[in-house]
This record gives sequence, structure tokens and C-alpha cells, in this order.
Amino acid sequence: MRDLLVTPYWLLGFALMALTALAFAHDGGRLLRRASAAVLCLWWLGATPLTASWALRALERAAAAEAASCAPPAAHAWFIVLAGGLRSQPSSAQDVNALSAASLRRIIAAARLARSVPDSHLLISGGMGRHWKEADLMGVLAQRLGVAPDRIELERRSHDTLQNARDVARMLRDAPPRPLYLVTSAYHMPRAWMSFRHSGLRVCALPVDVESISDVSLEDLVPSAAGLRMMSRALHEYLGILYYRLVKLR
Repeated sequence: MRDLLVTPYWLLGFALMALTALAFAHDGGRLLRRASAAVLCLWWLGATPLTASWALRALERAAAAEAASCAPPAAHAWFIVLAGGLRSQPSSAQDVNALSAASLRRIIAAARLARSVPDSHLLISGGMGRHWKEADLMGVLAQRLGVAPDRIELERRSHDTLQNARDVARMLRDAPPRPLYLVTSAYHMPRAWMSFRHSGLRVCALPVDVESISDVSLEDLVPSAAGLRMMSRALHEYLGILYYRLVKLR
């Protein structure tokens, strides 16, 4: 708990608390008092892990509902794996440490699935990176995890979820029919599934990387940088779904 209180986010919180206290102590006016109190409440709720977890859980439940209608993967299935970004620019084609945590968790889960399903393949989609792309590094890691190179295909051009869907659809346009399973983080699945269906691919959802909290502790009630990151991901997805529905998928 002591470590939480010295983070930059908490220093901002202490400043907001002081301003709110001054507004009430010196009769800063009803509007100023209400505004300062509202900002303080938003600060608290915006980075509290428990609140952020609730926001993510709604997305993850939607992903689970989509997955519930799918049969378990059978032989010859294709797992379409969406990259989740880079942590840094890779220094070589083997620099898998440059992958973000989301990319790592997605490809680890997908490789495990591919090893357990006979004659299955991975199609890894992600074009972020200057020379070596997300898909390149994830493909390397999949091979290290035991997936044969001839069972891996890469899509290296796309930079967002809708581009993932369109470029994968283009790659599979003339391919024979096969069961398609979409692998991405659970919180990202609703927007990804919507994009792939709009692009004409009937994919089954296989959400991985569940982040919402199941066991609540005292620290989950205290604002933190981790809570802020969780809330940022949730808001990014909610705004992304709204933007896709109103603009990109019309």
C-alpha cells in the first residue's frame, strides 16, 4: 500500500484532494465545489482496479457469449491470431521480447491450441513495426513453442482491427473452406469478431487473456497505475466499438 501512495498517479490525486479541500474551505462557490468534487471522484473511479475490472468484465462476458455458440476446434482448423502491439521496436527478427504483453499472451495461447489440434494452422495478423513486424516475431515465438513453420501463415500489412479482418479475408478468399477460429484478448474480442463478420468471414470466437479481477482485495479499491491501464483498455474498446458501428462498418 505504501508503494501505491508514492506513484505519480497518487501525487496527482493528492493535488486534487488539496484543491477540493481549498474549494470547500474558502467557499469557492457552489459550481467550483461541485466541479472539484466531480473531478476527484472521476480520478478515483478512473484508476481503481475494481472499477476498471467491471468495465473489462462486460466486454469479456460478451466475448464468452460469442464463444459459447462455437464447437470445440477440430482437425484442420485455422486459428487467426491478432497481434496486440509492440513494447519496443525489435532489434532483430528473433527479438520476441519486443512484443507487448497482449501479443505474447495471445500467441502463447494460440500455439497451445495449434499443438493440441491435429493438422491445424496459425494465421498471425499484425503489421506494426518498422522492419520486423508483430506477425514476424509472433511467428518466431510460435515455432519456439513447437508449431512447425509449414503450419504458420503471416499477414504483415494491417495496423488496426478492421484492417486485420480485411487483409485476412483477402488472404483466405480463394482458400478451401475450413473452420476458422479467432484468437485475441477477451476484452478485444467483441470489436474483432464484429470486424471479421463484416468482412465476410464466419469466425468462431476463442477469447484468451482474461484480465478482469475475480478475487477482490483491499488494494483493488485503491487507484493505481495498473487500474488506469485497465480502464484505458476498456475505454479504448468501448469507444472503438462505437466508432466502428457508426463510421467504419457502415
